[in-house]
Amino acid sequence: MFNRIKTEIGNAAPDGELHALIAAMPAALFIKDAQSRVLLMNPACEALWGIPFEAMRGNDGAAFFPAEQTAYFLKHDRIAFDSGEYTVYEEDLWHAGLGENRRLETHKQATYDEQGQPKMLIAMCVDITDRKRTEG
Repeated sequence: MFNRIKTEIGNAAPDGELHALIAAMPAALFIKDAQSRVLLMNPACEALWGIPFEAMRGNDGAAFFPAEQTAYFLKHDRIAFDSGEYTVYEEDLWHAGLGENRRLETHKQATYDEQGQPKMLIAMCVDITDRKRTEG
């Protein structure tokens, strides 16, 4: 799904327009490279994670999240890259600004280069904390 959308948007819009479209999306979107380093986050993702993009750019989050959460994120990045399948799962994410874990539903789709090697991970997160609390 993400691959098709990325291709269609990429063919229709120059990079500046593509970045503007991503920035305008209300969903928390992010893109990582094959080493799970953050390449792009939109403002909704910055708000959800409580971390500005400039701080996250080029790193895997180990400096911002507890070690067990970082290991979980990286494991699921590898699963998405290795399986080549669209993955959806729930995870906890420490939000330092709020001083609490938030429960997220995360969607990931890997992309590959012409040789079939992992290239990027396109992902989005939805905060489901309040819904989970209500479900009790």
